[in-house]
Amino acid sequence: MLLAHHIEVMKNTAFGLIYVMGEGSTFNSTPSAERKLMLIMLVDYLQVQRIICARLYGWTKETQDIVANTDVVYLCTNLISKVVPHYSLFIVASLLVILCLTDTFYAAHLFKKGSIDRMWPLKILRFMVAAMVTTAFSSVIKWLLIPTNCLVDPEARSFSVSVRGEGAPCTPFGVPEVFATAPMILLGMAYVTFALVTSHFSFECNPLCRQPGARSTGRVEVLFAMEKVLCTVIIYIAEYVTSTAVTAVLFLGALWVFRAHLQVLPWHNHSINLLRGAFLSCVCWMTVSSFLISAFEAAGVQQETDQKQAWQWTLIGILPVAFVVGLVAVHRRREAIFRSLDRMRGDWESAQATAV
Repeated sequence: MLLAHHIEVMKNTAFGLIYVMGEGSTFNSTPSAERKLMLIMLVDYLQVQRIICARLYGWTKETQDIVANTDVVYLCTNLISKVVPHYSLFIVASLLVILCLTDTFYAAHLFKKGSIDRMWPLKILRFMVAAMVTTAFSSVIKWLLIPTNCLVDPEARSFSVSVRGEGAPCTPFGVPEVFATAPMILLGMAYVTFALVTSHFSFECNPLCRQPGARSTGRVEVLFAMEKVLCTVIIYIAEYVTSTAVTAVLFLGALWVFRAHLQVLPWHNHSINLLRGAFLSCVCWMTVSSFLISAFEAAGVQQETDQKQAWQWTLIGILPVAFVVGLVAVHRRREAIFRSLDRMRGDWESAQATAV
């Protein structure tokens, strides 16, 4: 009973904190705000697309480079890595997560004391959620995983080389690398938990939300966040299972998220629903493309260099078709809902007329 009470107190505190954090920000339906949200969704999708296009799944370096160069966050971090050591991104990500969690606990402490007049912790928390959960979620996870990146990307600069010097093997769980790997695991788990809880409490559990349809947004956004985590982490078991099995799991997860989006159509702005549906459709296509490429590689089909590259260019070239399929699916779902509402309204008016 005591444990249940503490859990309930923590749940109420988290809900109240996230609600107060968003209290001052109402949705702005101006064209500029809509374009800003669309841009954030585009940046978010391009990060997911880059992560799915992994060499371990059979994608060639040429294809991977083209896909990576469309990701703005990757281009920026790549330029930074030319100036400072690559592992500095791991330090930056770790500090951002620690700052985010510290600010969250401090704001929760103030909320429990009733000292919500101090707004600066909430403003910082709001900015951190927008930057780390909404925009750069996938990239921050990748930065946190830099100590173990050499396990899944042979061409990546090993963290062990940075610590021990040139020629050192990839041993992220050896000494002294483990002193970075262990905090990486803890911070990664804390960061993912923070992102999921924030998405959940910001939308689905908010009974006072003023935005139509936003109550169900949390469920879809949490599923999409889980899919992004899966895309980033599941690659580590590809060598122990098979890349074909891993990509099949990714495709099923993407399909589940796309189906949930079509069922709920969570955003009250139809244009945003259309764009999110189109991007989710593209995620489905990228995962099924990775599945086909890894399956063909396992079967030894179309493995000649020119043939393999042409096949991959074809799959990437179909992405615009997948984008349009997502748009059409969302639009047809919306039209079906309107037809159901019209039919229900007609039945109700007929019943009212008969009663009179």
